[in-house]
Amino acid sequence: MNREFEQKYKFDFEIEEDASNIILKVNESLYQRVIENIINNSIHHNPNGCSIKIKISKSIHRSHKLTIEFSDDGIGVSAEQLKKLNTAVLNNLENAQEHGIGLRIVKQIARYYKWSVQFSTSEAGGMKVVIEA
Repeated sequence: MNREFEQKYKFDFEIEEDASNIILKVNESLYQRVIENIINNSIHHNPNGCSIKIKISKSIHRSHKLTIEFSDDGIGVSAEQLKKLNTAVLNNLENAQEHGIGLRIVKQIARYYKWSVQFSTSEAGGMKVVIEA
């Protein structure tokens, strides 16, 4: 791995014990695409670096489901952009420009699997993405 990358971006990964026995029936490459697109979004919009946290826990809203939470302490997202990201569908590339087509793909995969996706501001002031899968 690139040493400069390692110094600029810190990763914290947590799986809560109650989530470790839940199995998602999902195409592995699509699941990987979701994870990569969200992480790449944090990296792309924080060229000076940030800390990225990924937390997997048992959903409190849906039994036998997972909550996958991505958050960073980067530059964050404007209220207007959050509103666009949280609309039902990003219908065209114009709406996806600021935070890229990657998050549009995340939403499309989530819709296919009937997952919910919520974009917000993290506690650290960066971006937060919560997927209920």
